[in-house]
Amino acid sequence: MGVEEDLESLENTLEDLAKKYERYFSGAEKRPPLELLENMDKSIRRYNALELTKTIHKFRFSSISTRFYNYKQYWTRVTNQIEEGTYSKDRFHMKFKEKLSKTKPELTPSEQKLIETSKVYDDYVQAMRGCHITDQNIDTDTILNLINSKREDIQQKYNCDKVEFKVVVEEGKPIIKARPMKVE
Repeated sequence: MGVEEDLESLENTLEDLAKKYERYFSGAEKRPPLELLENMDKSIRRYNALELTKTIHKFRFSSISTRFYNYKQYWTRVTNQIEEGTYSKDRFHMKFKEKLSKTKPELTPSEQKLIETSKVYDDYVQAMRGCHITDQNIDTDTILNLINSKREDIQQKYNCDKVEFKVVVEEGKPIIKARPMKVE
């Protein structure tokens, strides 16, 4: 490949890496994309050693390199904050959940099921966006009916009191998984 194609590839890889880290920070991915980060770092170091003759190539590489190292500092800082439990988004969610648990009025079972279903729907839509799937039109009623019918089937089959639903991404597609639970 020529220098122009290499620089284009570096730029695309950097954009992809930034998207994957944002997915990790939002909780959609369980692990940071360390392998891609390492490959990008090696590519940047390899190009640092080369003598680029054209000014436009030097400028473009310098721009890509600077963006990469700025991102890398940011990713390292946020990853450390997540590990320490001081990441502001995490702290916001924890405080919000604490407030909800303290001030939560008693809900009827149907209201509780509706809230759980709407959370599953929101998680599903977010996972679809994270997987860049936009061609499916899934509405709340479809998910609500699906979850309610599956809840009843699972409760009868496993003789359980409650069914927990969660959205996971497998093979690049969001899937709603159910887990039977006994309430004691």
